[in-house]
Amino acid sequence: MEPSFKIKSKIPTTYPDPPKYELKNNNTIPTSSSSSLSQSFLEFQNEKIYHNFKEILEVPEKNSSSGTTTTTTTTNKDSSRLFELPTGQSIVIDRFKIAESIFDPTIYKFTNSKLSFPPNNGEISITQANEYRPLKRVRKNDDDEEEDSNQSTPKPEVNIRGISQLISHTLSNIDIDLRASLANNIIVTGGVSLISQLTERLYLELSNNNPGLKIRLHAVGNSTERINQAWIGGSVLASLGTFHQMWVTKEEYNEVGVDRILNQRFR
Repeated sequence: MEPSFKIKSKIPTTYPDPPKYELKNNNTIPTSSSSSLSQSFLEFQNEKIYHNFKEILEVPEKNSSSGTTTTTTTTNKDSSRLFELPTGQSIVIDRFKIAESIFDPTIYKFTNSKLSFPPNNGEISITQANEYRPLKRVRKNDDDEEEDSNQSTPKPEVNIRGISQLISHTLSNIDIDLRASLANNIIVTGGVSLISQLTERLYLELSNNNPGLKIRLHAVGNSTERINQAWIGGSVLASLGTFHQMWVTKEEYNEVGVDRILNQRFR
């Protein structure tokens, strides 16, 4: 994939036809080693392509009564969109299916092993340092031991959760006195949150999955602030006068480990 500033000329093509384009002269293209262009600029130009791709996506509506996902227009013509790459090659994408994978990741199968689902699915595992629990030993008969050896241990079921299921799972695992406060202060942020109809769909599913809680989503209207809200929040936190008390140096992290730091510093 080539960024747009490297393209001199191009001829429109449609996948699976290969792209037909001509790059600019090497003398006119600055490189990352030159003083006029940094590596971050090259990454920024590639990320612009991904941002433009996300603007085409749209989260399909969900029928609150039946629980099934439906779209206002069900024809393939409306669900498919042409996305033109900087090289002039156009690819056909299903904007509803890709966006729906945010809520149901199992519908989109990754062919690249590097992009496969992570081993963690949001299950909370809390372990204490030097934790020891004695086991009660019960003497078994020889017949019971033979039966246990013949039975194979079943493989754990892999449950990949979508964004609404992850939030509901988090709400169900925190203290019951904090659930109402947390459910009323859910912040929707990041570039992916700008996908059309994502906030509305998220509110609908959270309300259906948690009928006893009052769900309230907070989303900044300014797209620039929403994309950089994590950095803005981190800068505000770092500017506080008491923040230096929570600093963790690399030497301390390597010496005591993450479990001890969480138990002694942040709990």
